[in-house]
Amino acid sequence: MNWMLVGVFAYILFAGTLVSAILSTVDSTLLAAHNFVVSLKPGLPDRKKLLLARAGGAVFGVVAYGLALGAESTFELVQQANGIGSAGVLVLVVFGLFSGRGGAWAGYATLVAGLGVWARGTWIGGWPCPYLLSLIAALGAFVSVGLWEGRTARFSGER
Repeated sequence: MNWMLVGVFAYILFAGTLVSAILSTVDSTLLAAHNFVVSLKPGLPDRKKLLLARAGGAVFGVVAYGLALGAESTFELVQQANGIGSAGVLVLVVFGLFSGRGGAWAGYATLVAGLGVWARGTWIGGWPCPYLLSLIAALGAFVSVGLWEGRTARFSGER
């Protein structure tokens, strides 16, 4: 009888934890969609920002659903979730903390390069180490676009 109660209690605890993690992920996705819209179009009225953020959340939801349908296991989903954009984010965090180089365009290029190479290597090419290649591509994008931004800023007198 005690084992049955522990089993039910553990099940309730696990289900509550799972629902909490899902809601946290949904909240983060909606916040990311809103911040993305606001950063691209800062002068939009609040109503249009809200509509665009909702549309972005719906698009992210459809993409997540498609990824979940195509996965063979939970482990594969966790791998995809960790690899999908973390190469670009890792490069941005490291260079953002330890260097003064790069601006907004270098950040965008880093994220796009990391995501693009990882997606190509994982879903299209079947490469053996897509994350490492996406990390190298993100680093190359940050350095090259960061140098380009530094040159254009120097010639235009911005810095």
